[in-house]
Parts: sequence; structure tokens; C-alpha cells
Amino acid sequence: MELDERKKRILAAVVELYIQTGEPVGSKLLCEKFSNAFSSATIRNEMAALSEMGLLEQPHTSAGRIPSYAGFRLYVNRLMKPKPLKAKEKDHISERLAAFTYDPEKLLKEAGALLAELTGCASLALSTSQKATVAKAEAVPFTSRNIMVLVVASDGSYRSKLCRTDFPMTPELLSVFSAFVKEHLQNLPLAEMTLAKAQSLSLLLGEHILTLSPLLLTACETAAEICRGSCVLDGQSNLLAYREFSPVAREIMELLSNPAAILSVLPHEGKGLSVLIGADTALKELQNSSLITTAYQNAEDTEGTLGVIGPIRMDYAGIIPHLEYLASIFGNLLSEKPDAGPSESSQTDQ
Repeated sequence: MELDERKKRILAAVVELYIQTGEPVGSKLLCEKFSNAFSSATIRNEMAALSEMGLLEQPHTSAGRIPSYAGFRLYVNRLMKPKPLKAKEKDHISERLAAFTYDPEKLLKEAGALLAELTGCASLALSTSQKATVAKAEAVPFTSRNIMVLVVASDGSYRSKLCRTDFPMTPELLSVFSAFVKEHLQNLPLAEMTLAKAQSLSLLLGEHILTLSPLLLTACETAAEICRGSCVLDGQSNLLAYREFSPVAREIMELLSNPAAILSVLPHEGKGLSVLIGADTALKELQNSSLITTAYQNAEDTEGTLGVIGPIRMDYAGIIPHLEYLASIFGNLLSEKPDAGPSESSQTDQ
């Protein structure tokens, strides 16, 4: 059966009304939406045809129709009319994120918080530094045997990790380590900072191999953590406002406390927009949810994903433009290089 223009209009109207109300849509409500341009009988016939095509479903015998997964998919792919952002909305996003331009970690968290706020859904913000290199590594003594190792990447990302040594770290030894870092670690790709690399580099420490190897190993581990990136989930409690999540609230909250589970279903190919609806997510906890993601990339080193998790009846036409604009601003801000590394007050790790 062919999907003519009238069927397209009616399907789009059903989807949009269901998104607004969460209730099955009847012919009377559609008549009002179309200002009685179509009779109730005509609309009922078209809805019946759309149901036969698998695009609408009837939850109860006497109820109206709701979109099926296929109906939502067709709407997103072909019928949806994105809602352009107003200048005021763009300015708000830019100003909120610009405050964290030179701190990638805080910028990532702010992007996730802002996305959750703007969409009323849960958000995810993922960054990786696969292309970044080691900009600097420092050993800062707390005590003679408790040394904080700080690694800063070329994209501005940084991590610090406490290293407890078997031998006291004198100023002379720390000076030797600093010189070693400048000669052998700076400008190395983070992706190469493996355990095997640490072991091979330790051989170059010569007479200091026993005393300084722990610092070197910690530096490599810290660099590897930066390379793996960060994942921020925010706005999980927003989902409790949607009644369709009430029966599975516990399962949803448990899932959203586990970033690894969410990362497992993110698209790994392409850099454009991805919309996973219901079963597309491949997670039973998200069978009544949709996951919208888009990739971002800065000019050089960092790339990642911003996304929104919400009910299948989320406002795709409004959320997608917000997500894409926020991702573009985020990538641009990451491309701006700081004049110096993080301040001492921000150098402690979780």
C-alpha cells in the first residue's frame, strides 16, 4: 500500500500528538488538528490503512492509535520537520560552554548537564583522546614516598594519580625524572602508553631503574586513562517524569549508573547523527526508550559523542537540532588551545 501525502500528514500528526500527550490519538483529535479539513470517517480509514502497514498500533479495542516503532522510524527519517534554534537559545548554549573552554574535563561535564537541562532527558557526553600526545608529565611530592604524578595531553585533558614509592624521592631524583620525561615521554601518542611501553622505557632509566620505575609506570597508566577518555551521564532523574518508565524505573536507573553498558550500544561507525529507537538499542532496559547521539571532533586530538536517552515519544524535532548545535559548539571550543596547563587547584584527580 502506498504512503500518499494524506497518510504522511496523518501519521506525522499522530506521532506529534502522541509525543505531546503520551495518550492514544483518536480521529476526533485529528479532525481538530487539521481544522476539519478531513472528515472523521476519512481519518479513521487512513488510520486503519496505516495500522495495516504496521505504522500505527491500537493498544485497546476502543482506544485511538499510537505510532509503532516503524512509525516512529519513518517519522524521524522522512516526515519530521526539525525546529530551528532561536538566536537566544544558541547564545545560551555558547555562553554556558564558553566558561569552560580551556578545561576539557569540566567542559564535558557542563555539556552533559546542559544537554539534560535543555532536553528534559538523560544525557551522555563521551570524549576520547586517541590522537592526543603527551604534552607534559610532572611528579609533585606530597611526602617523600607519596608522589602525585600529573599528565597533561596535547588536547588539554589531564589526569593525576598518586604513586607510593619504595624509596624516598629526593629533589635530585625528581629532577632526573623530569629530565627523563622531557626526553622520552613528551610528544609520545597517548595510544602508545601501554604497560609494554613503560617496561621498555624503564630500561632507559639506567642506574635509577629501581627508584624511578614506579613513577614512570604511573605516568604511563595515567596517560592510558586519558586516552580511554571520559564518559559523563547526567539527568537520569529526568526520566522519572515520564510515566512509561514507572514500571521499569529501577532497571533504568541501574542501567544509567553503568556507563560501560551505555557505551556498548553506541554506534562505532560514521560521525553523523544516529537515532536508535526501542529494540534498535539492543538493551532490554531501553526497549521503551530512544537513544540519539551525534559525534563531535575538535581540530586535532579529541573526538567523542554527545547523546540523549529518553522515551520513544521524545521530541525528536526539537532535541536533534539542540544536540547537533551543542556538539558543534563543543567541538569548536575543544579546538581552542590554552596558554598553559591546568592550575594547581584543579590538578587533583578523582
